[in-house]
Amino acid sequence: MPRNIAGALKKYNWGALSLDIKLCKTNHPSRSAMRGPGDLQGSFIAEGIIENVAATLSMDVDSVRSINLHTYTSLKEFYDDSCGEPLEYTMPLIWNKLAVSTNYELRVNKVKEFNSINIWKKRGISRVPVLYELNLRPTPGKVSILSDGSVVVEVGGIEL
Repeated sequence: MPRNIAGALKKYNWGALSLDIKLCKTNHPSRSAMRGPGDLQGSFIAEGIIENVAATLSMDVDSVRSINLHTYTSLKEFYDDSCGEPLEYTMPLIWNKLAVSTNYELRVNKVKEFNSINIWKKRGISRVPVLYELNLRPTPGKVSILSDGSVVVEVGGIEL
């Protein structure tokens, strides 16, 4: 499994997770994101699993997401290399702050009220966590001061 796809699955506590992966070849070029290829695809896989679990258990998808977010303890148990210090891991904290700052529960109730009143027109609301791993790698840089006084800065990375 590509590393970025596996990394995107780290946002939820899966317990014992086993995936059966089948590679498919097509006659079309890849349509992956340029920055972080595999991260969004991994999130798509994770959200598909979470939504399937919620539908099977007849639960709200948002509550299934909230229940299964990694705590620091579970992250340390399964992905010790990714956990860092306890105060650095903030996924549940950000998740809860996002709900409060956006009045998420109030907005969910408004959507439900709208959908109950309108037969043909429906609305929806959702929040989905996306995990993106930052990998810092050294890149060379060079600063040249030319004889005319101008300065040229060259870096090894590219900016798109």
